[in-house]
This record gives sequence, C-alpha cells and structure tokens, in this order.
Amino acid sequence: MRGPADHLREHGIEVIVDLPGVGQNLIDHPEVPIIATANGKYGYFGQGNGWRMLMNGLQFRLFGTGRILSAGVEAGAFVNTTDPHAEPSIQAFCVPMAYLDRDTVGLVKNTYGLTVTTVVVKTKSRGEVRLSLRL
Repeated sequence: MRGPADHLREHGIEVIVDLPGVGQNLIDHPEVPIIATANGKYGYFGQGNGWRMLMNGLQFRLFGTGRILSAGVEAGAFVNTTDPHAEPSIQAFCVPMAYLDRDTVGLVKNTYGLTVTTVVVKTKSRGEVRLSLRL
C-alpha cells in the first residue's frame, strides 16, 4: 500500500511506499448548483452513451468537429460577492447539461438541461482522512 507508513503499519497494512502527505490537508469545496431542464434537445445530455458516444468519437476523429471539442464547461467566472474589486470568493461555471450528483439525483429529472454551479474558493477549512478500526 502507498501512504503514511506509520499509520498503515498501525493497521497491519504492508507499506510499499511511504507517502506521508496522503490523506492530509484536504479542502472542502462547498457547491451550490442551479439546475434547469430544457424545453428541447439542447446540450450534452446522453452524448457520452451508446451510439451517440461512438458517433461523436468518429466525427471528431474523421473531421475534427463535433460536440466533444468542448471541455463541457462553456462559461465561467470568478467573483467576489461582497466586493467586486477584491479577490474572488466564488467560482461560477456553466455546463450545458443537468449535472446530477448524489445530492441531486431524484430531485431533478435526468434530461436535457443546464447547470450553473457556484463553488467557494479559498476555503479556510482543512481536514484529513485516516483509517479506523471496525469492531
């Protein structure tokens, strides 16, 4: 296993590489998505599945065009919500799909849509992940 050697040995795990920083200095990124569904077939919904995935890949390979030329994040901004002239406190970005994660699955229909999400930057919280014994 790779990680902090002393901590791994405490749990009877054989150490292959001592990497003391693994699991340390983790930063939380609070996120607030705004998700809207579309009234038509706009955006990237389903483009990475089945035949669409194959066709998008072939179009890119053969012609250098198509939907996969984009990284998916079509617009972004860094803003300070209390002082527009100060360093940014929020990152906002727009994705042309209803981006569903574990917190939004079941709350929003998985269909064509748009997501604008905001993330707090330069958070002050720091943490760590450590192994624990299960009894």
